[in-house]
Amino acid sequence: MQRCRLVSALIPALMWMLAFEAQAGIYKCQGPDGRLSFSSLPCPVQEQQIEHRLSAEERAQRRLAEEQQRPAEAPASRSLQQPRTQGQDEAATPQNAYDRLMQRLAGQVYRRTMPVVVESADSSAAAQPKSSVDRQVDALVRNMEKGLTFKVEPGSTFDAVSNSPADASVQPVAAYLNTNLHNPGSLEVIEWGPVLKVIKIDKQDFSSRKEYRVRLRFRAKNGLSRYVPLDQVFILDNSATVLRIADFDGRPLQDY
Repeated sequence: MQRCRLVSALIPALMWMLAFEAQAGIYKCQGPDGRLSFSSLPCPVQEQQIEHRLSAEERAQRRLAEEQQRPAEAPASRSLQQPRTQGQDEAATPQNAYDRLMQRLAGQVYRRTMPVVVESADSSAAAQPKSSVDRQVDALVRNMEKGLTFKVEPGSTFDAVSNSPADASVQPVAAYLNTNLHNPGSLEVIEWGPVLKVIKIDKQDFSSRKEYRVRLRFRAKNGLSRYVPLDQVFILDNSATVLRIADFDGRPLQDY
């Protein structure tokens, strides 16, 4: 009977403690005489705080504050682990981001998708190991092509592609741009390069074919009506048809 009374007396006390803990937390204090007390207020000066249980609301607020601090601390930790280079800092600026966007839209100066090819010496095909025979053939072809590569005189009647004696323009390339530019009237030629005639040697049967290379620096409006500067190499076949276009990257013209 006494046990039932004790349990019935403890239940309201426990419910009171749980209610306080859910709303404002509970401070567990110990007085000078060793007695323990529980309160929703901080312990008095003369008593020692033994424990402070946060309320559910206080725990939620603490988690929210910790989550808000994490994004602010993340860049600092990244900068300690991976110092940013000058190039990375420049790439992060809005102006450079805009420039990169304009470069991506550079192809839009053409009315339709063009075969703009950017070849590199470390491409996957070139990076694959070659046999000694393949290397000897490559060297032989390069030596043969060097002796069969020369500049075409302006206005030459012996070649399908040549510079105009008047303004150094190349008629097949100019006609190609007039047909394929998004805004042909916006074309502004900066510099025509000389036409290079290349005799390409087939590595299988050593047959030859004629191709032409000409570098052109110009600018034209893209689909956003913004001028985009371009420096490109036009590759033409012996019938003066543009085969492909490559962005100029400093290599000799015969390598495109």
